[in-house]
Amino acid sequence: MDRIGSINVEAARYLLDIPLHLWSLHHDGGCRYGVQTTNMSEVFNGVLKGARCLPITALVRMTFYRVNSYFATRRELGRKRLEEGHDYSPKATNIIEKNMEKAGAHEVIVFDYERGLFEVTTGRGDRIAGKGGKKHTVNLMQKTCTCEKVKIYKLPCSHVLAVCRPELVI
Repeated sequence: MDRIGSINVEAARYLLDIPLHLWSLHHDGGCRYGVQTTNMSEVFNGVLKGARCLPITALVRMTFYRVNSYFATRRELGRKRLEEGHDYSPKATNIIEKNMEKAGAHEVIVFDYERGLFEVTTGRGDRIAGKGGKKHTVNLMQKTCTCEKVKIYKLPCSHVLAVCRPELVI
């Protein structure tokens, strides 16, 4: 906000007048699961494509059936993945695998094992220069990390996964 204010004071004031949870992913209470764009509304517009000229009752009926079909299809895909032994969606699995890879380069210091408090220093691993060296606090009891990614995305960040590595079990 300081940076925005240094460029345009009125823009900073305008943003500060809007409740933070309406425009800041950090303050949304984890309700958006990392969605920061209007793409979902564009998807819904696609659902209604070709229906704009219908009478309102037909539009409501068509919307209901299309949305119902969407959920029925995804419910079936989810059931099939569970039967195949998958616990997560392909996207979530991919994110967790990438975070596991990053976690291997992190250094973990136990603050209080009984209370589940750890400090994680990020390692660079195979990533570009400039990455790594950041410190985060993981609280396993409260299921939090100071990076806030657990809260935002509802998936374990690399810092939490580093704390959960088998070689760290005491």
